[in-house]
Amino acid sequence: MNSYLHKRKGNTSYLVLAITCGIVMSILALATAQTIQGAFNGLKVTQIALQAQQYASAKVNLIKAAGFDKFTEEPKKSIPESPFYQEVSEIKESTSNSVKKKAAAVNIYLQDENFPRYSLPVILYDPVDGIGNCQTLSGMTNLTFKSTTTAKSISLFATSNWNKPTGTWSSTNTVTVSVNNVVIGSLSMTASIEKGGSKGHYWGYQPSVSGAKTFACNVKQGDTITVVSSGGSLFRHCALQITLNS
Repeated sequence: MNSYLHKRKGNTSYLVLAITCGIVMSILALATAQTIQGAFNGLKVTQIALQAQQYASAKVNLIKAAGFDKFTEEPKKSIPESPFYQEVSEIKESTSNSVKKKAAAVNIYLQDENFPRYSLPVILYDPVDGIGNCQTLSGMTNLTFKSTTTAKSISLFATSNWNKPTGTWSSTNTVTVSVNNVVIGSLSMTASIEKGGSKGHYWGYQPSVSGAKTFACNVKQGDTITVVSSGGSLFRHCALQITLNS
């Protein structure tokens, strides 16, 4: 009788232990699933924000290219082949020192949401008697855009990057600036490396060279500005920033 009770008590203990382990494993599995889901949701939100930012930047560039006179309010409408919607908020106009100004914001929405996922302000000025504002754009390697203002000079800042050379090497990238297909100036950047050591020993890295230059010119609103990189041996890309100075 005592042996039977002892055996039954032992079986009950194992059963309790098994049930407890099952509960603990279930809790751990649920916590792990929630952690993974939280990380996935965070990644998805970040991706949505980045996409919205890209759409907003693209729309602002289109507005600047169209110019001051065509800068108008736009109602919320869908962006083709995407779940996003865009709008240009109410235009606020003002005048200071005979220069007219329009300000608004480009708002990007996800599907039918009421609050934008990303908003980007945009300000344009209308040049009067040669008085305007500076226009600054940036891009990679090559850049083409239309002037939204008048300008008496163009300032160029560029950083050229090359891939890793495998020995003694030299290369030049020349950036050429044109207005309506007429060259107004160029900026050359040269990088060179002398291989050191022996028996093939070599410290590889990606060379980078920056340069800046300002060109005198007469730019009218609506003129086409073109910036082209010539490239060269092992050329990778060139970061460009160009400013039209009134």
